[in-house]
Amino acid sequence: MTRRLQGARVGSLPDGESEYIESHRPSSSRPDPDVIAKRSVSLDGIVGATGGPSVLPPVRVYLLGSVLTLDAEGRQIEMTPRQATVLAMLASCLGQSLTRDQLIHGIWGDDPPLTAVNSVQVTISGLRRQLRQAGPGEFVLTARQGYALSTTTVTTDLLVMDAYRVIAADARSAGRDEAAIEALRRAIDLWRDDPVLDIRAPFADEFRLKAVERHIETLTEWIDVNIRCGRSAIVIERIRDSLSRFPRHQGLHARLMACLHNSGRTQDALDLYQQLRSVLSHSFGTEPSPLVVRLHQEILRNEYPVELS
Repeated sequence: MTRRLQGARVGSLPDGESEYIESHRPSSSRPDPDVIAKRSVSLDGIVGATGGPSVLPPVRVYLLGSVLTLDAEGRQIEMTPRQATVLAMLASCLGQSLTRDQLIHGIWGDDPPLTAVNSVQVTISGLRRQLRQAGPGEFVLTARQGYALSTTTVTTDLLVMDAYRVIAADARSAGRDEAAIEALRRAIDLWRDDPVLDIRAPFADEFRLKAVERHIETLTEWIDVNIRCGRSAIVIERIRDSLSRFPRHQGLHARLMACLHNSGRTQDALDLYQQLRSVLSHSFGTEPSPLVVRLHQEILRNEYPVELS
């Protein structure tokens, strides 16, 4: 059943919400391991809530920004660029193995050096040695003709993001929208910058596209639940920040139009539509998506609340 957006107008921001928006603007600086370590504390038990272990594994690989590897105490495990690339590749498909050929292609593409096989073997050995700093246990497993990370000793921010999304979906099914908002907010807070920002390898380009898609899906879920709870005004600035990074994403434009209209800023919503239509027409020779067009028509009819799906 489709649920309509609740609330035509929303007043001032609740206590703390404006500070939250300001403190989570994207930054291009390298992450502070101490900050990430503190944030990691709140992640314990999240995987357990979705059927995994009750406490996160000792090695945590952060892919949603510069690649960062921390042990259970929040200490950074240093990696060479090649080790970080191989770790990121294995971590991006945690629980699955990658063959030696897949690793070679991910590192060098279609033109690997003659020393590629030996280089991968040396990198894996070095990676195992570095990860042992986190404690006892196996971290890099030898699979059939390839390698995999152990899911009992390694987790990733991407996996935790997906776990939060499962929690949010369960909460929404139970009619607990506030709990869903909190879980989704934690999920989108894991985004630090462009995924695997410091990796220069063919693997990274494809991974970034997929990771960005998952991030935007999570972000739009968070926006939609907030809108349905009558909190359109609260999320406006967050959507604008996201559009500064993803300016051509029409789903975000549609949500910003809806939030502006639902907050009593109808003219701003109409102006946004005209700006988007002009950019699409002049730069790409296209028109806005059917969703954006439909929302525009509903706003022109002054319908409250507008419906996103």
